[in-house]
Amino acid sequence: MFIAAPYEKEVPLSALTNILDAQLISQWKGNMTRQLRLLVLPKFSLETEVNLRRPLENLGMTDMFRPNLADFSSLSNQEVLYVSRALQKVKIEVNESGTVASSSTAIIVSARMAPEEIIMDRP
Repeated sequence: MFIAAPYEKEVPLSALTNILDAQLISQWKGNMTRQLRLLVLPKFSLETEVNLRRPLENLGMTDMFRPNLADFSSLSNQEVLYVSRALQKVKIEVNESGTVASSSTAIIVSARMAPEEIIMDRP
């Protein structure tokens, strides 16, 4: 686990979160040395759910979310399928016993329905 907080107590945590990225964490890790310290943390639990559609689309996976473009014919030859939702739920719990983290991902596949038939046979 990696724990970071502003050195000065009067500096809000938001000041750190505004500049925090993978490159800064990598730089910090490169400058670390081993030292004996007593770390006191309150126990806490955090949980969040993330919609993965936009990140997957940013990676170029767009067709699977579009009923008219998705091709899952190798999964089912009966229905035209597409991904209607992609979600990830993560949880971290820190207590006296240690840290437990879990993650679950759900991909909801839906069938494209035939268009509703409307018959206009009256004046």
